[in-house]
Amino acid sequence: LMNIYGKKSKVLLDPFMGSGTTLLEVTLHDNFKKAYGIDINPLALLISKVKTTPIEPKILAEEYKKLMQRCLEDKKNINFKQKNIEKPNFLNIDFWFKPQVIIDLIIIKNNIELIENKAIRNFFLIAFSEIVRNASNTRNNEYKLYRLSEPILKKHNPDTISLFREKAKENIISMKEYFNGYNKNCQVKILSEDTRQKTSIQDEEIDLIVTSPPYGDSRTTVAYGQFSRLSLQWLGLNNKDVFNIDRKSLGGIPTKDLRNNLNSPALQETLKKIEDNDSTRARDVLSFYIDFDKCIE
Repeated sequence: LMNIYGKKSKVLLDPFMGSGTTLLEVTLHDNFKKAYGIDINPLALLISKVKTTPIEPKILAEEYKKLMQRCLEDKKNINFKQKNIEKPNFLNIDFWFKPQVIIDLIIIKNNIELIENKAIRNFFLIAFSEIVRNASNTRNNEYKLYRLSEPILKKHNPDTISLFREKAKENIISMKEYFNGYNKNCQVKILSEDTRQKTSIQDEEIDLIVTSPPYGDSRTTVAYGQFSRLSLQWLGLNNKDVFNIDRKSLGGIPTKDLRNNLNSPALQETLKKIEDNDSTRARDVLSFYIDFDKCIE
């Protein structure tokens, strides 16, 4: 899309940036000078920041080696009951994670926090956040949080340290590829804002918008907030809004009725058909279109 439509563009916007794919790609094109990304999900903001922050691969490899040595040493010596290790205080941690997994995740997280360089620390925190779900008691082929069935749960004993080791190595390889090819003249700006409202971007500044909008159906398709909840909680980004991300997203709160000013006969006809089966569902759909219309405006 950037090759077809953006060869003469200098400034790009992704108003629903998610994990920052568009922002990463734009920094691999020489003609762009600036890229903006917007999202309301704290995990999306952190992933996108890490993805577009180049780090010297050699330094990364050295930090990785030291990090793994510390983790394995702690794993060998630690006695969870004797050492007063503080368990993260978030809802249902024991429901979603086995005791040994909790210990291992604490070991990894604590050792990552010892890294002084913030960019490198965030790099490994993202690798950590990626393995949180795989090590948890959730069904990993789901976007929503569903606990494994009891027979499967009994056999579920992940090697959390090994999961992290492999994910970190994989991400280091990706960073090496990125570091050798990115456009040093392209400035990336990541905004924790809401596209439904007037953002801090100046008028007439954007040349090109490339985005994949939300689906507007967090209940039955991709519930971004729910999908990222466990990672957010382990990262310490579990403020009161962590359970409200899907409600804060487009269409997250149903409208009171079906009255609207969108002037779309096709939408009105569709809403009527949905209302005949489920009036609440119809108000969900309208809520998404009203919110999306605000973004377009």
